[in-house]
Amino acid sequence: MITTDNAVKSMIEQHIALNRVEATSRDLTRLYAVSATIGAIADLRADSIAQVPMRVKNPQGEVVKDHPLCKIFKGGSSFTDLMRRSELSQYFWGRNLLHKQRNAFLGVTGLRWINPNLYSLDTLSREGLRGFRIHLSPQYQAEP
Repeated sequence: MITTDNAVKSMIEQHIALNRVEATSRDLTRLYAVSATIGAIADLRADSIAQVPMRVKNPQGEVVKDHPLCKIFKGGSSFTDLMRRSELSQYFWGRNLLHKQRNAFLGVTGLRWINPNLYSLDTLSREGLRGFRIHLSPQYQAEP
């Protein structure tokens, strides 16, 4: 059985190897097979995560039905799609960013998934993550 970590590492190694000029059709066929397997694994994993019901619980472990976050979780197919995209981002990029959508009173009304190609992590070596640098598009880097 191929684990997802080994499959991803294998795909990366194959991709690097195929950047050589002398890559054969057998190499390309194997890369396609590994890529298709990884894609299927990622889809299965993301679909499974997206189906997990989300609930708000108090410190005693009881479900709270009137919490403001409950509105976000009951977004129907939009929340399921958000969780699916989030899991795929985490799996392939190792990071995920959700933007809080707020109303006029600054209450959170929803979440929006941000494409990992449109931001970079703002880190310092000792201090860790400081925030995110949002880019206008993948071609442009954000100003410091």
